[in-house]
Amino acid sequence: MARKKIIYIISPRSAFSNNPGRKISSIINLWKKKYEIITFFGGDILKKTPLLESSYGNVNTYEKSYRKFILLKPLVHTVSEMKDIIHNVHSYFFLKKQYKNENISLVWERSSRLHFAGLIYAKKYKLPYVLEWKDNLINYKFSFLKPIALYFESYKCKQANYIVVESHVLKNKLSKNGVNLKKIIVAHNASDTLAFVKNDFAGQKYRESLGIDKNIYLIGYLGSYAFYHDTIRLILAIDILKKKGYINKIKFLMVGNGKEYKQCVEVAKEKKLLNNILIMREAVPKEIVPNILSAIDISVLPGSTDIISPIKILEYMASETAVIVPNYQCNKEVVINKINGLLFEPKNEIDLANKIELLIKNPKDIESYGKNARETVIKDFSWENTWGKALENIIGKENL
Repeated sequence: MARKKIIYIISPRSAFSNNPGRKISSIINLWKKKYEIITFFGGDILKKTPLLESSYGNVNTYEKSYRKFILLKPLVHTVSEMKDIIHNVHSYFFLKKQYKNENISLVWERSSRLHFAGLIYAKKYKLPYVLEWKDNLINYKFSFLKPIALYFESYKCKQANYIVVESHVLKNKLSKNGVNLKKIIVAHNASDTLAFVKNDFAGQKYRESLGIDKNIYLIGYLGSYAFYHDTIRLILAIDILKKKGYINKIKFLMVGNGKEYKQCVEVAKEKKLLNNILIMREAVPKEIVPNILSAIDISVLPGSTDIISPIKILEYMASETAVIVPNYQCNKEVVINKINGLLFEPKNEIDLANKIELLIKNPKDIESYGKNARETVIKDFSWENTWGKALENIIGKENL
């Protein structure tokens, strides 16, 4: 029997097939094991130079000069919205022409502002439509086309047969906005538990490359320096622990890049932390990340949004590090306090420092939290158990 065909539409103008990102590539590779997956990346039809493979933690958060003028921002957003509208039209005609003779069973579209080509395509051919919904697409205050953008986000939610979100927090938010709970499916972020697994030999080699003795506790952050990760909070917590006299017992490692990287370096230098108690490295190829995590005892996420638990938490956990994350409801869907990690009060460097100190004083908890964390990921947060089950659920409901 022929395998069912599913078209996965990654709509944004910035999405290229040569650089799908860890999450999208993991989902596609998983689904391909059972179904024929046709992918459409919005950036591929623009005939622009594809993006280079990104390094872990290296996100494009630097703004162009004209974006720094506050009075121009509404105009900048409006121009961007107009480009989205034009791109959406091109996307629809491309889909219609390219796949009109394909025997598609299901259309799955990753939400992007003012993009609904997949919805129109699904309606034309009377196919079930899945909307992979994002909450932060229109997070700016002013633009001339913002009302239209908001309308189409609402329209997509109403017309979708199913909506997939990354947390119960988002599910509840959609429900409060009038979306039928029965068509909302939660698929948490996940981790590849084969790629992210503790490797003592690789971990020790990496520690040696940093000049860190095996008796020193290494506390790490790997990720971007985007504003929502509040990386400056970790710098402030490190300063507190240094003043408490922990400089000879612990070392910190921060790996990544982004908009707030330079600010963190400046503060670290000012407080005499850099190359003392703190080692900072810029973004690294993602293949190296599991080895770095194998060298780390405690992983810290200094900040996050309050709507989803990011992939990096699951990678930290799969690597058997003891995790410390902000006490948001979305993170509590993954991290159980004092079982597989610790929660700290968001934007509070004192509480963050206290939680790190608590683990240092109770080394058995570092080991037990790490082991429990990996067991949690294997049981509940592998891609098979999140996005794999979400697709199977939809296929079952549609009797495809």
